[in-house]
Amino acid sequence: MFSSIRSKFIVILLLFGGLPMLIVGYLAYESASRALLSQTKEQLGNVVEKTAQQLDIFFQTAKKDIAFLSDSPFLQLSFLQHEFGQRLTDVERLLSEYLKTHQYIQRIYLVDLLGKSILTVDETTIDSRQMNFWTLDWFSATLADGAALFDPMQAVDAAPKIVLARRVHDFKQRQQPIGVLVFVIKSEAFIDYVRSLTIGENGYAFLQNHAGYLIYHPEKTRILKDRLMENSDVRLQAHVARMRQGQAGFGDYRFMGLEKFLVYAPCRELDWSVAISLNASELLSDILRLRQRVMTLVVIVLALINPVAYFFIRGVTRPISRLIEGAAALGQGDLEHKIRVETSEELGALANEFNSMAEAIKSGRDELIALKTFNENILRSVSSGILTVDGQNHPTSFNASAASILNLEPRGNGGCAPLDNDEGFSKVLGLLKTTLKGGKKRLHHQVMLDAGDGGTKYLEVHTTLLRDSENRTLGAIADIRDITHRKRMETRMVRIDKLASLGELSAGMAHEIRNPLAGIKTSVQVLANRNQGDREMILISGILDEINRLDKIVTKLLRFSRPSPPVFKPEDLLPILEKALDLTIEKLRTNGIAPTYGWVGRPCPVMVDREQIQQVFLNLLLNAIKSMPQGGQLEIAMQRMDDIDGMGVGVLAMGMDDVHAYESYVRVRFRDTGCGIDENKLAKVFDPFFTTDPAGTGLGLSIAHKLIEENNGVIYIESIPGRGTDVIVLLPTVES
Repeated sequence: MFSSIRSKFIVILLLFGGLPMLIVGYLAYESASRALLSQTKEQLGNVVEKTAQQLDIFFQTAKKDIAFLSDSPFLQLSFLQHEFGQRLTDVERLLSEYLKTHQYIQRIYLVDLLGKSILTVDETTIDSRQMNFWTLDWFSATLADGAALFDPMQAVDAAPKIVLARRVHDFKQRQQPIGVLVFVIKSEAFIDYVRSLTIGENGYAFLQNHAGYLIYHPEKTRILKDRLMENSDVRLQAHVARMRQGQAGFGDYRFMGLEKFLVYAPCRELDWSVAISLNASELLSDILRLRQRVMTLVVIVLALINPVAYFFIRGVTRPISRLIEGAAALGQGDLEHKIRVETSEELGALANEFNSMAEAIKSGRDELIALKTFNENILRSVSSGILTVDGQNHPTSFNASAASILNLEPRGNGGCAPLDNDEGFSKVLGLLKTTLKGGKKRLHHQVMLDAGDGGTKYLEVHTTLLRDSENRTLGAIADIRDITHRKRMETRMVRIDKLASLGELSAGMAHEIRNPLAGIKTSVQVLANRNQGDREMILISGILDEINRLDKIVTKLLRFSRPSPPVFKPEDLLPILEKALDLTIEKLRTNGIAPTYGWVGRPCPVMVDREQIQQVFLNLLLNAIKSMPQGGQLEIAMQRMDDIDGMGVGVLAMGMDDVHAYESYVRVRFRDTGCGIDENKLAKVFDPFFTTDPAGTGLGLSIAHKLIEENNGVIYIESIPGRGTDVIVLLPTVES
């Protein structure tokens, strides 16, 4: 609070000028609000009490009227006339005239002791139909007590009505009841006392009986007691409970999100209570206006204090503020900031010294930034990953290549951590730890990692101690290179050399085997043409079958070693695939395999030899059928690929240079749900004579590999034992 001269002065003015004003205003507001609230409560209480008295007087008058009419001999004789079957014309006329002079009555019933009406008279008609009131509570109460004033609010209808009933006695035998006189009182007659109460803009009065039902409400009448509490809080429930007990009172509550004020008083003639509800904001409107005026006065006083204090101390604090801003800017690195203090005092000399210091710091900083930028550019540009650690083997820095190779993310203070798999990061840290302990370099150390796609990632790591200009050990540094592509290319070259050697050997063997094999076959055929016995013919037939089998193997060897030169033409792969499917359709059906095939996206022609590609597709289909002897799913999808990153990790790893030879390819993917291939056998699937089928020759995939290479393509196999195999073939498009 007292961090500056200006704030100190302003706080003093507020304490000795604004605080007393606040205290006086608060006390005045509290005193006036209590007086206004007490006066308002008293006035509203008087209104409610007066309205309750008016209702009591109304029903007292009605009781006197029905008592006078029930004691009329003329009315008593009407019950005897009814017993003798005489018409009640005279009493009808009497009661009609009575209704006209007593307009609060809506209907009059004459009811016999069995509860059946003998005459009904209302404002417009006289109804002689009999109605049965025997089961109604008010009728039983009238017979028992002699009179009843009853509000039948349990039945919900258009408007509330009050039933006033009194026993009629025999005019000779005064203790002998002969019937019941019933008044049905209009709701408007007693509701008008409550409806006429208008308090302010939003205030209103309502009438409730002690059973919890609303007799009158300005928005909706006769609301059940359970629904009355739906949008209220516990305070209203407490008020309603006191009203049902016939108590008077007042208090506040919340209804439908609004804060309200309630005043209520009981009636004496009926178990009713009259209540007035008023919005708290309207009740306290005068109080709120007073508070607003007090607050306005306080704000005006405080607003006048601020500019006075500001202009008074501006001449002193302004130079100091500029010095503080300059020092803060210098601390944040803004060395271009100049402090301008237009005074010849000590503050001006201090500002000049600040500016000179900033110039010297700026010059040194620029030299350091240039050197740091140069070193960072070197680290950023090298393809090798650089990782440094301190003496406790904690990472302190790394470059972008290290982040890419080890999949790192930065942490605080120049450190780093792996995003997911930390195998490579842990092994490199282990080598650095060894270097820190032994103090010796580790050169050309190879690290094998799981690449996450079923393959292996190879790193070459060099480690050495990191020293400063005084030859003190600061930590260790690792030079990391990803040699996965080189290792895989070496493996591929070994395979190509092996296939080439096997091709030359196979060609020589095939020529050497085919010549004597032809002589043997001719000799056996000559023997077969001579008359031989059945046993000899069986033997000769077996020899010929084996010779034909050997001939097929020799033919495949020659096709592998010296395939015919491809004749390139623009071809649509779909007809070629359909032809291969036609040749294998019977085997597919027999094994319960329903293949799905087609283009993903727009068809694209390729530049290939049609017959050779058809032979490749046929070999791949036959291998898929053999892997699913119990049936399964075979999906063949063809798709144009312009982005080499989407061709599959395995394809890029096995043939990166070949893939980059053309701008676009068509990828043909054979995916089956067969038995799959073990990882230790997957690397040998293209080797000649390697097979997992006892009846196979092991030359199918070798020939397919050779033909794909002859057609400038790439073939790769991915497999998971027990889940299936994916064979991916890439063939260059015509346009590329």
